[in-house]
Amino acid sequence: MEKPPGSTEPLDELTEGMRLHLRIFLLEQKKNRHIWLALESTSIVGLVDFYHEPDELFIRFICAIPPHKGTGTRLLRHLAEHGQNHNLPVIRTTVSSIDSRALKFYLQHLGFQKVDTRIKEPGFELYVVVTQPQMLLEKIQISRKRNRSKHSKE
Repeated sequence: MEKPPGSTEPLDELTEGMRLHLRIFLLEQKKNRHIWLALESTSIVGLVDFYHEPDELFIRFICAIPPHKGTGTRLLRHLAEHGQNHNLPVIRTTVSSIDSRALKFYLQHLGFQKVDTRIKEPGFELYVVVTQPQMLLEKIQISRKRNRSKHSKE
């Protein structure tokens, strides 16, 4: 499979035993801001928009379509590797208190820690969550092993 210009390495097998060939490539880069797309064949199945600050990588937006197929986790794995390669010790993002799916994804599945509440309104809070690239990679590895074990029992 030929890589598009500016691409990262093609992704391997996804969770749940699905043999999808995804490619992640750079859509846009301006200064320290990056947008990566995840493609399956010619369809966009994921996107992440992030930027570098002097000592962290900040995720502005991440999306996987459809959810729960491993694309978001794969994008984050590549982000963690990117953070390590650029000596960025922290990965930070914000998550809404009303988005229970995102809260579970970051806090339970990936091991991010809530460190601040940026906005507090009745019925809504915006949390700041962080992790370290190496810790994220370890959590993803543990999750992959758990998923493989779960699917081999079925």
